[in-house]
Amino acid sequence: LSQLAAPFSIIALLAIGMQIDMKVDRTLITNLLTGLFFKLILAPALLYLFMWQVLGVQDTIAKVCILGAAIGSMNAVSIVAAELGLDPKLAVAMPALGIPLSVVSLLLIDFLLF
Repeated sequence: LSQLAAPFSIIALLAIGMQIDMKVDRTLITNLLTGLFFKLILAPALLYLFMWQVLGVQDTIAKVCILGAAIGSMNAVSIVAAELGLDPKLAVAMPALGIPLSVVSLLLIDFLLF
């Protein structure tokens, strides 16, 4: 099973990379920025407020949950969304930009939490 799953991430990244179009129309930019704002900033901020401020949980598990909320959109989800015709350009652009941007946001959140 591990041998079957080994090439999945490479194939998924290749599938996303082959579909990236650097020419982006205005409606895609608005939707893309909205999605990235929610995924990289708003979701971890809401989880932080709920876990740290409301529940008072400030252990390692809470920190991992907050960091997990700030990870960029996954390749598999975008491939499925593109195959189903749910705005394929946006579905491909979300992880293509979200994953590299999430590295920066994860470093910032990690610095703020630890």
